[in-house]
Amino acid sequence: MDDSLLRLQPFHISEHIWNGAEDRVLKVRSAKQSELRGGDISAAVQDLLQRAGFMGMAQISYFPVDNHLISALVERWRPETHMFHMPFGECTITLEDVAILLGLKISRAPITGYATMDWGALVQRLLGMTPPEAMVCGGRLRMSWIDRHFSDVSEHIHSQEQLERYTRAFILPYQY
Repeated sequence: MDDSLLRLQPFHISEHIWNGAEDRVLKVRSAKQSELRGGDISAAVQDLLQRAGFMGMAQISYFPVDNHLISALVERWRPETHMFHMPFGECTITLEDVAILLGLKISRAPITGYATMDWGALVQRLLGMTPPEAMVCGGRLRMSWIDRHFSDVSEHIHSQEQLERYTRAFILPYQY
């Protein structure tokens, strides 16, 4: 056996299994269903989701994560090539794959770089409410705050502006 090709062998699951250790399964950090995904999507929200290009995302809703599948994929990932090494060859997941599977339209350059802004003011402008500072960490907004304030669509259908804000809150959990 030529060990020179197996540089990461001491860290691979096959080494773990070969040494008789109990099977390891990775646990996904967070796979919690959002309160916004609890029921049917109203027709008005569906129309806005369709216009925003997010209806495909809304239709897949929440799905449970298969920890064993994630573990198997992690073991086959090679950071040097950014690919999965499978028995049939190398493969990777592209932005085009994600766009096709989720029905997203990807047509422009990606948004990259460092953003310095008042995130609370941005949330106020887009959702109509300013979250407490504890709910904003860097550029991230805690989804528990979104669920608490936007779980009932009936509270947000009194005007077109409220409906648009609710739809933005509905889309937001998909960004993570």
